[in-house]
Amino acid sequence: MSDEEDVSVQNKPKKKKRTQRVIFYAADCWYSVVKERVKQLGWKTVEDEKLDAKANLFWVDCSKLHDRLKILQPWQVMNHFPGMPNIARKNSMGQNLNRMLKMFPKEYAFYPRTWILPNQMSDFRNQFDSHNNALDNKIFIVKPDAGCQGRGIFLTKTLDKIPIGENVVAQMYLKNPLLIDGYKFDLRIYCFVASVKPLRVYLFQDGLVRMCTQEYVRPNKDNIEQSCMHLTNYAVNKHNDNFQQPDDDDGDSGSKRSLQWFMDWIREEHGNDKADWLWKRMGTIIMRTLLSIIPILSREYDQHFKSFTGVPVDIRKIHTSTTGSNGYSASQPTGNGSTGSGSEGVGAASRGGRMQSRSNSFKQREQSQEREQHDAATTDDENTRKEQNRTNNTTTNGDQQESENESEETGPQLRGSR
Repeated sequence: MSDEEDVSVQNKPKKKKRTQRVIFYAADCWYSVVKERVKQLGWKTVEDEKLDAKANLFWVDCSKLHDRLKILQPWQVMNHFPGMPNIARKNSMGQNLNRMLKMFPKEYAFYPRTWILPNQMSDFRNQFDSHNNALDNKIFIVKPDAGCQGRGIFLTKTLDKIPIGENVVAQMYLKNPLLIDGYKFDLRIYCFVASVKPLRVYLFQDGLVRMCTQEYVRPNKDNIEQSCMHLTNYAVNKHNDNFQQPDDDDGDSGSKRSLQWFMDWIREEHGNDKADWLWKRMGTIIMRTLLSIIPILSREYDQHFKSFTGVPVDIRKIHTSTTGSNGYSASQPTGNGSTGSGSEGVGAASRGGRMQSRSNSFKQREQSQEREQHDAATTDDENTRKEQNRTNNTTTNGDQQESENESEETGPQLRGSR
């Protein structure tokens, strides 16, 4: 080969390596903010049902959850875990929390007494006298099981208003809530469940404070139907003339504020100790709510993804790309860190799973499946023993821990209003 030919070969432009983009299936996604974020990440969005087999990530905001889970492939991920409706629906969450309350009365005393109707109608009737009026001047708040945006929610002191045969949840109404400037409010806290086995949860350090638009007065016959006084739902209060739009992006004014502002307000009004206890307590309540359905989540996870056992995907690489080097840390991530690691993880996990699953033969998968089943059986036995030990320790040392950590469980007392 001559020198000229050698130079021409060296100068020949190299072919650009083809990059694979994450394919986002958006036909069942209802929220524009999600689609905008996907666009910012440079992912490819498709909505044609014929292309769903090529998609890496499904975002489902409708009732097609179970249908989508049935056809999910090993290289595909979705924004829901099977079994999560057990706390996403009011009736199911009430049933699971009530069950845990019977077994752990101290640990699960963080929510008002709850009745699942019509299943518990006989016990609920005992809260009323012979004229169907509530005993001891009790007030109940009634919510439809599948309702949203405040639709169908009402307060009542009489049994006559309870719909017969409809799936609703009835709870004791708290008459002395904490108030902000005389207004009732609630908190919208965002929690990200990244994994079921093992359970890995992240708590976002910001959220929303939703405020009523009428000053709070204890329920009486004149104001019991004033929804803008008792219900904090944004969809209810935004139509009220007193609704105030935020003045700026800091979330420190108006009828809808930020959780960071609220925590600062708690520190100013009640002190650092109470604010720290409150934040820790909120995280504890979230975890205990999830723990109430862990057996269900684990079982449904195995049922849906049992066929994935043996798919030759390097779990260590996926775990590293999804969670970073500190995926099991109990520390609370910031918003940017949580979002960034999750976004990159979806792409890496999807691409790695798809490429490796296609490149290995059936024989290799069969051998891998046998090894996975053996390892899974060993791991399950170990996890079962550890879980039993933790349960026994919790039961045996519960009273001692409650005494030692009284500030964690009962905490500093927050007064009902400013």
